[in-house]
Amino acid sequence: MRTVYIASLSRSGSTFLQLLLSSHPEIVGLGEIAHVIKTGGVPTARQAAGGSDGSCTCGHPAADCEFWAPLMPEMAQSDEHALHRNILARFKEQFPDKLLLDSSKSEKQFAKYYLQPDSGAGDLRVIFLIRDFRGWVRSVQKHVRKTPGGSFIYRSYLATSYLWYLKNRSIMQMLRRSGVSFLCVSYENLVFHLDEEVERILRFLDVGQVPPGDLDLGKAVMHELFGSPTIRSSTRHRSQVVYDQSWFCDLRYVVRSPLMLPVLHFNHQVHTKLAKDRHKSGPASGMPVCQESCASRPASSASDSCTDTKTSPVALAECGRAVAKD
Repeated sequence: MRTVYIASLSRSGSTFLQLLLSSHPEIVGLGEIAHVIKTGGVPTARQAAGGSDGSCTCGHPAADCEFWAPLMPEMAQSDEHALHRNILARFKEQFPDKLLLDSSKSEKQFAKYYLQPDSGAGDLRVIFLIRDFRGWVRSVQKHVRKTPGGSFIYRSYLATSYLWYLKNRSIMQMLRRSGVSFLCVSYENLVFHLDEEVERILRFLDVGQVPPGDLDLGKAVMHELFGSPTIRSSTRHRSQVVYDQSWFCDLRYVVRSPLMLPVLHFNHQVHTKLAKDRHKSGPASGMPVCQESCASRPASSASDSCTDTKTSPVALAECGRAVAKD
């Protein structure tokens, strides 16, 4: 039994990473297993309002899915830990030669289900996916504005930036203490240096190397009941990397930089440390990268960066470091 867990904050690109890895012939994604256990495989009111009907990505309702159907009667009856072990055992039975991909993300759920002596995960590895704090804050705040009753704390740029810092640092510390083998992956590096990052991830997972150009997102093998409705239903998002570049124009972190030194330092440290494993070749990929336009462009030289399709995540991190020094 081989298992890989994606640990990250929400809105950090975990659905895309799962879709990408599930396109590999040796990997099958089950989505957020912890959430399936928590909800009993039934969409919450919020998920239903967002368009989720609880159907599996294989195209069948959960009750008719070849993977989930035998497990559905257990959802409301089994102990959570027992149910999690049964899900892993079911996977081992149906996909004996495959690697299970769990994108539950949560630090707490990882400790609850996998840091137990009888977890049943076998050879367990973790991908710690982290997004540049400026892109994450922008994405979260856009989402909160669209969500009725969204938390007030996310409306503050400074508070949201520190949430990113504290939560990601907590995940990293937990993984270091756990002794589990893990790999840090920058979402920006994954998007702008796709070939090299995919090679690095597959090497870490000890599966066969496949050129990223041969990874067809539309043919990913997944049995996911929940996840991003946009990526699940959008042909565009399943045929190319769509990167939201609107934060390139958002200079609020510059104004607040004296108050954000720990955030800027951590952001810089993560990206530059990750970049050391990459080769020196420029960004090239077998998969097209589409950058979504900014909602509005300020009349300043900063807006020029919004059209630069080759912006390096390392250069962006260096920009944050320069601001911190100033």
